[in-house]
Amino acid sequence: NFKFFRQRVGLPQSSEIAVDSPFDYQENVRIYIPAHFPLPQHPEFLNAAVDEAIALIDATCGGTFILCTSYRMLNELSTEITRRTSKPVWVQGKGPKNLLLEEFTECGDGVLLGTMSFWQGVDVPGSALHLVIIDKLPFASPDDPLVAARNDYLSEQGQSSFRLFQIPQAALLLRQGFGRLLRRQSDRGAVAIFDRRIQTKGYGKIFLRSLPDCPVIEQRDEIVRYLKDSSAPK
Repeated sequence: NFKFFRQRVGLPQSSEIAVDSPFDYQENVRIYIPAHFPLPQHPEFLNAAVDEAIALIDATCGGTFILCTSYRMLNELSTEITRRTSKPVWVQGKGPKNLLLEEFTECGDGVLLGTMSFWQGVDVPGSALHLVIIDKLPFASPDDPLVAARNDYLSEQGQSSFRLFQIPQAALLLRQGFGRLLRRQSDRGAVAIFDRRIQTKGYGKIFLRSLPDCPVIEQRDEIVRYLKDSSAPK
């Protein structure tokens, strides 16, 4: 619903309409949340994320976006993925954003890693983008001065900043990241989320409800088959 947006813009009441998407998510998209994956704070999370990403990239006949929640993850993932895949890799910060996107799209079978500026406003239709990988739920850093000020304001009002601000903001950004995949009605592919908090935490249900309704896969062999079948040249 529009409650979070209305609160942010100071609009207590309004007329609202939510228009259905033209995309067939049930048919054209799979969400992959790998089973038995270490949680983000676990020391083995990075190694597990690299192994999982390589398996998915190698199974895909098309481009892959890897959306990172921090520059640290961007640097660590890009270093290992560049070393372990034979596909061309583009990394945010290694050139102008528009040039990275242009070369990635023209390649049609590469890997592009980016942070928050690639989570929204990026349009790569067709087979040039067949897989989106999201490392973690995109919670805002509590060290950000603006985030800290909003948290403090809500806390001073006796309200939960985590429930009223951090969760809905992160859920909205997750949906925007998910939205990078389908840009045309003929597009197909998968969105992989490596953060099992979406299934193990109570607030994870809010994130899942924020995403379009499509089948969820938890086994690597199943998503690998799907990627190979759905991205194979017709």
